[in-house]
Amino acid sequence: MKSEASFYSGSELLERCESDSAAKSNVCVGYLAGIDDITGTYDGWGDMDKEFCIPNSVDTSQLKKVFIKGANEIPEQLHLSASSIVWNIFAEAFPCD
Repeated sequence: MKSEASFYSGSELLERCESDSAAKSNVCVGYLAGIDDITGTYDGWGDMDKEFCIPNSVDTSQLKKVFIKGANEIPEQLHLSASSIVWNIFAEAFPCD
């Protein structure tokens, strides 16, 4: 379900991630890196366990490719909030041991 507070829908984020525009691409990778950063912060505070563990060797261009691939596999869900879609894609692609 889409939250009223969501900033982007999955389709809006996917459009930015697939764009040839440097500005839109930068929004994409910044958004994806932000999702990873906030989960690490919450884990550090002890407020929630991490549900995905992105290896330090994975850079933002790889995160972008993982998101694009995952989002294109679920077109029926792209109306939902981008943050939940990213979360689910990253949890599947980068499970914690």
